[in-house]
Amino acid sequence: MYDQANNLKVITAIAPKASLGAAAYTGVTIDRAGFESLTFAISVGVSGDTLAVGLKVDFDMEESDNGSNWNDVDAADVIAPNQSALVDGTPTSGVVLTIDDAAEDDATYVVGYRGGKRYARINSAKTGTHTVGMPGSAVAILGNPARAPV
Repeated sequence: MYDQANNLKVITAIAPKASLGAAAYTGVTIDRAGFESLTFAISVGVSGDTLAVGLKVDFDMEESDNGSNWNDVDAADVIAPNQSALVDGTPTSGVVLTIDDAAEDDATYVVGYRGGKRYARINSAKTGTHTVGMPGSAVAILGNPARAPV
């Protein structure tokens, strides 16, 4: 039987925050060298604010050749399962996830990257004045290693 524990590398992409609405967070640079797949798992808790179009948290995915100069990931390079908060399954302008409704918080969302750049990261940005905020975090899961065990 094959196990995944020796074939995956998990990195904290956005450290757990008590309030994602308190500020914008730039994610950790993920180096894909030696791995053929990258997936981000984004977890958000229950928002203490009443979420709406004008009071939300967006997550965007960026890519880079050198880890210094960043660009939004093209929608064609995002694997976004059809989950309601994932911008209706269609990422735009780098935004891959929008939490703007109470029905979308307290959940974990999975978004994959299939672009050709060596580096990638996930960031969070707020819109509106968040009084309480929403807890959350993200992890990067690197898979299909060139050399295993990882």
